[in-house]
Amino acid sequence: MLERALAHEPQKRSPLRKEDARSFIVRLFDHAFVRQDLDAFADCCFDDVQWQDRFEEGCFSGIDAVRAHLERAMSGRELSIAYKAITVNELSGDLVAVSGEAVFTGDVDYQGVFYFGASCLATDAGVLLTKMKIDRVNRSGHSHRSSQMAAMDMERLDEGPALDQFYGVVPVGIIRYDLSGDMLITYMNQAMFDILGYTKEQFYGEVGANLRMIVHPDDLDHLYKKSVEMIETGESESFSYRFIRRDGSVARVLYRQCNLPGIDGRPVTQGMYIDLDEAERYLTEGEGE
Repeated sequence: MLERALAHEPQKRSPLRKEDARSFIVRLFDHAFVRQDLDAFADCCFDDVQWQDRFEEGCFSGIDAVRAHLERAMSGRELSIAYKAITVNELSGDLVAVSGEAVFTGDVDYQGVFYFGASCLATDAGVLLTKMKIDRVNRSGHSHRSSQMAAMDMERLDEGPALDQFYGVVPVGIIRYDLSGDMLITYMNQAMFDILGYTKEQFYGEVGANLRMIVHPDDLDHLYKKSVEMIETGESESFSYRFIRRDGSVARVLYRQCNLPGIDGRPVTQGMYIDLDEAERYLTEGEGE
């Protein structure tokens, strides 16, 4: 730990512009997956970089192990990347979390949507990667799609007018997703906007209504696995993870989800969120009284 701190601390600089962080991620993935220039890729990483992706089990530690993994995984493949969103969240000083959603095209075994969460550090030598996690979505789309619903002519579902009279007054965050429409949000109540620290306009305009863009990068893999597991099994289990609010602060939430029909009959998953920090403040104040 001391060696790592000494290796990183003297190189820090501040501030890091969001545009620099976004372009860094594009350049990093271009070196790793498109051009497959692993020398240039290594120049973008700390020596003790950590890399985890859903193309191969396990977490790779150190640039040599990561290079060997990418050489093995990318050999003979031709890929292109189209980006849906890249969101930069400042955590502390010049340590920056970058999350996003993109699409691989080209090689049939790899093409499809993937999500990523990265931790980057601004140094005198430029931006360097400290940690990367990549979640790959099933090639055929979400494995929980209903063949019956896929055969229907599906329009984007807006459940707000029907549900806001009920969920608009509850003190917990509620989000509903269209399982037949690539997890598009069909409803989100005001309590959820308050937990995230975004207005409705900011959430839809700045992060494209994609909740994964503001999930803490260290929790993204856990959230994906647990959420997909509950969708596919129909079982519901509470667990906690973190969001990064618009102001950069971290929100801890307790999350639970279940599958149910939407207002037009299509399959929907509904998530309930409790702000753990707010709940603790409420309990503390109650004890004081």
